[in-house]
Amino acid sequence: LAFIDGFSEAVGGKTDPYEIAEILHDALLLRMTYAYQEDGVTPSDAPWAHSILGAAENGAGVCESYARTFQLLLNAYGVENIFISGTADGTPHAWNLISLGESGWYWCDVTWDDNIAENSSLATVSVYFCRTDTEQITGIGKEDGYSFLTGHTPDTADLPARAENPY
Repeated sequence: LAFIDGFSEAVGGKTDPYEIAEILHDALLLRMTYAYQEDGVTPSDAPWAHSILGAAENGAGVCESYARTFQLLLNAYGVENIFISGTADGTPHAWNLISLGESGWYWCDVTWDDNIAENSSLATVSVYFCRTDTEQITGIGKEDGYSFLTGHTPDTADLPARAENPY
């Protein structure tokens, strides 16, 4: 509970789901780092790195920790969302789908945004935040026509219909 309360000042009295999600997304980017094994290349296989404990106790985790922590925080602040597992660029991965009310459902990958931020001079990045299925993502070294679902494949097709228009 103390971990969740640690975000309450940043969220304040906001009620707009987009604003809340953006604040929580950016706060996670500032508070977490990706957890690697001792070689500094291989993702950690420690149990804490795959759970909310990674974020809460160690400030680090792998994609599952980022996505589960984002899910917990969104739930705590009233933003409807779904934890998604699947593959990204052919590797097992986890991310989120969030509802922005009447605007619809959007994809969010906090882990990939953190990877970009950690490898740049930027504190936070929103490249993979609130994306549609087909919205073009540019400036990240990917080929023309790259979209969220070009790189991400959910394990299930049983998901709510996503927004068609960028937020």
